[in-house]
Amino acid sequence: MVALHPTNTLTIRKHNQSQVLQALCSCDRISQQEIAARLNLSVPTVLSVVKNLQNQGLVREVGAFASTGGRKAKAFSLVADSRHAIGVEITPIWVEFIAVNLAGKAVTRQRHDFPFVCDDAYFKKVIRLTNSFVANAPFAPGSIIGMGFSIPGIVSSDQTMVEFSHILGLENFPTERFCRGLPWPISFINDANAAGFAEFYNRVDTGNAIYLFLSTSVGGAIFIGGELYYGNNQRGGEFGHNTVIPDGKACYCGKKGCLDAYCSSKALAKTSGVGMDEFFPQLRAGDAKLQKIWDEYVYHLAIAVNNIRMTFDCDVVLGGHIGSRMGEYVEDVRKKLAKLNAYEKNAAYARTCLFKPGSSPAGAAMKHIEALLNGDTLQ
Repeated sequence: MVALHPTNTLTIRKHNQSQVLQALCSCDRISQQEIAARLNLSVPTVLSVVKNLQNQGLVREVGAFASTGGRKAKAFSLVADSRHAIGVEITPIWVEFIAVNLAGKAVTRQRHDFPFVCDDAYFKKVIRLTNSFVANAPFAPGSIIGMGFSIPGIVSSDQTMVEFSHILGLENFPTERFCRGLPWPISFINDANAAGFAEFYNRVDTGNAIYLFLSTSVGGAIFIGGELYYGNNQRGGEFGHNTVIPDGKACYCGKKGCLDAYCSSKALAKTSGVGMDEFFPQLRAGDAKLQKIWDEYVYHLAIAVNNIRMTFDCDVVLGGHIGSRMGEYVEDVRKKLAKLNAYEKNAAYARTCLFKPGSSPAGAAMKHIEALLNGDTLQ
């Protein structure tokens, strides 16, 4: 037998640990024998990996399964709250914090309303509030494996720069200004990509899908084969700047007719005069003015979703502030799509998001959880 090179041995151990952790994440409890069968690993290999994970505090024994004729199989479970990641969402008008555990579940959230201003006072406040959020969280700071910042803009592939953010007025801006002095591994991600990542986190059925981010601004995330596609220039999924009405309404980007000018939550709030928390309840109550505004909104949204469907031929998930609140009104969008689509009359491919509040900061945090499960660390 040819001996494995040490580097290869370490790679195999890392891969096995990652696979076992993901198997544990997929259910409440599982036996070592079932893990071995699922992953096509030997039982001794799984026993060794599980013991190592127990020593790290990531896994615990939680009883035994009923006997099937022999010795009862021990049951093991992920210790979800043994590690945490923090997500920070930067927007033009607020900063939101969220902490998620190993299972990707939100543990605590906090939002502070104050406008973005590109000066030292703003960045110091963000850092101060971040430290305060951690200090008051219901877990020890030592359990934090990393922190992710969600940014409404194009983040460079090495994450050192916000290359461009129309909405924040930034260009080639160093990301370290947002986190100077924070002691954890830090990562940065576009807000729509982060929200899409949260939506499809730990889902085995993602496949090909588009996440349309309908929030203060409009963006999107593209998933191909379950993997997030960033594009050649980190601009994949910038659906908010697709033209839906040539020479139409002015967009904040300086162009005219962009989807963002018609379908952002900011645009809907400006037209209706009410915030998103009030819009849909009042619409359900039969407000005629809001119904007219909603019909126009759906008209433009359906154009965009139909274009996405024609281009990518996959499911389109409506998320962000509007998609998470839309509820039964997704049927209005589907009816319009059925009339626009040249090939199909069933528009069930358009649905609202499953992960609703705090999707952007949660997705930014979950990138660190994914890295841990894969045996890596984000810097």
